[in-house]
Amino acid sequence: MLNQAKKAYQPISLARAIAPVLPTQKIKELLSKPTSESVSFLIVRHPFDRLLSAYRDKMERKNRYYYNLYGKEIVRKYRERGIARFGHKFYQRNMNNGAPMVVPGRKGSEPTFWEFVTAIIEDELMDDHWMPISDLCSFCRKGLNYNVIIKYENMAAEERYLLNRLNVEDLIIPQWENRYPGQPIDQHIRDAYFNLLNEEEINDLFQLYEMDFHLFGYEMDMKYLIRIR
Repeated sequence: MLNQAKKAYQPISLARAIAPVLPTQKIKELLSKPTSESVSFLIVRHPFDRLLSAYRDKMERKNRYYYNLYGKEIVRKYRERGIARFGHKFYQRNMNNGAPMVVPGRKGSEPTFWEFVTAIIEDELMDDHWMPISDLCSFCRKGLNYNVIIKYENMAAEERYLLNRLNVEDLIIPQWENRYPGQPIDQHIRDAYFNLLNEEEINDLFQLYEMDFHLFGYEMDMKYLIRIR
């Protein structure tokens, strides 16, 4: 299994230091309080878009922290298989260094999307940024209920609803953090990356995130499983 080194000096690590993960019983106690005292909410996203967003932000360009944590080992383990599958030309500079489109700052030493996905499927490589939300948030544990589930795709409207429910719309100004500097994910970008995977790999990913698909009402585009040869 790929080495998962200790995290440090990352926003999520600092947040965990200030607000560590609570024991299940403590979470149940907090969530069982009357709604007048507390509101529990969860933000979810289409599993494949969340996975792709994590790759583009953490792996596609040289993010030194995530390259040292995961990327270097992913490349060492899967680059030879990647070359055998996609060919040497795919990894050349004039072919975007293994990316399906132009990625400013990419050098070619970073993992490709296929290499990243293969590490997840074969090595069970997990991180908070792409772990299934149903696992990350203990969603299925008995006694853990959320008052509000916000979908990333409807963030603007649903965030306003939450702020209004909390009666803090005049106190909190929504803002984006960790926004990917390039073009946001749309159907064209989604296709460009997921078309690098075969039907078996897509199915493996679906099984990995199946609970998220079902719990949060997302669907998988079947065209990724039915390819025209």
